[in-house]
Amino acid sequence: MTSYLITGANRGLGLALVANLSSQPNSLVFAAARKSSPELKKLVDDADGRIAPVDVEVTKPVSIAAAVEVVQKHLGDRGLDILINNAGMSSFSAGGTPAMEDLGDVLDVNVVSVQRMTKAFLPLLRQGSEKKVVNMQVTSPIYMPDLTDRSHSTSTLGSIAMAPFFSFAPAPAYKISKAALNMLTVQYAQDLGKEGFIFLPISPGYLKTDMSGPGADLTAEVGAQAVVEIVVKADRNSNGKFQNIHVQGWENVDSVNKYDGKSPPW
Repeated sequence: MTSYLITGANRGLGLALVANLSSQPNSLVFAAARKSSPELKKLVDDADGRIAPVDVEVTKPVSIAAAVEVVQKHLGDRGLDILINNAGMSSFSAGGTPAMEDLGDVLDVNVVSVQRMTKAFLPLLRQGSEKKVVNMQVTSPIYMPDLTDRSHSTSTLGSIAMAPFFSFAPAPAYKISKAALNMLTVQYAQDLGKEGFIFLPISPGYLKTDMSGPGADLTAEVGAQAVVEIVVKADRNSNGKFQNIHVQGWENVDSVNKYDGKSPPW
């Protein structure tokens, strides 16, 4: 049985990942979120024990410690196979970088909380058979109604190489946090790769969720399926490599959003 823990599991991509992975044979999914949702509750009720809801606030170490105890008790003498750090927050600053006032909060949720979760669950992950940690490079797609002609996957907003292209997007704190998450992922990949760990920064695409607006490219279900395909196929050669999802028909579209399965520029 393969066990997964997904943060931000109550809506959007997180919820779609819970639905997808719980439908896989021999799977156990820990759906972690600050609070549940009607959609998540329905999934749990229909899953015949394959989904275990876990209350966690990723910015609070005490809450994370309690979540570790819940997961550990459920697993018994087994380890946790795969951790998917999906929880996060978006941010806007109409006045640009000098006017941003929430950099600390955004870094805490999008970067420091990933460190908190990974560190706390590391003992269970070391006992697991897969030893995979997925850091989603987009959890709250940025949607600006006045910029729908320049829609984009926010995962690449953390790319220094692509920063000039995305200079129009008034989200400096979010961009900074995603660039920092890239480096955090690489540092873990370097430190723990020798133990057999595989750290995966994945761009799941610009998805049609409550926060992304109607102009997004893909449904959350399509994005989740593409992410799962990457996670399942990942081996040690994938460790620390930024990966874009692959969606048939989106490989060569006339848009910045190409879902070709290649590594986006960092």
